[in-house]
Amino acid sequence: TNELKNEALNFAYSEWREGIDSLWNSFESKWINHPVAIQNCSNRLKQLKIANKVGLRIPKTIITNDPSAFMKFF
Repeated sequence: TNELKNEALNFAYSEWREGIDSLWNSFESKWINHPVAIQNCSNRLKQLKIANKVGLRIPKTIITNDPSAFMKFF
């Protein structure tokens, strides 16, 4: 079935991703753009956390799936 096929594809991708990440992290060399740094750059929540940690002002932020909480925040 398609559901089983999708589940198998998701599992295979997850295993592949873990293998690649392990490979990247095993190299003890200098990188121009380390893959982990590239991943961090695309993670907005991590960006906000780092910006706050180093003292940059960040906008008020909410993470929710509750529409009423969002509307109250907005």
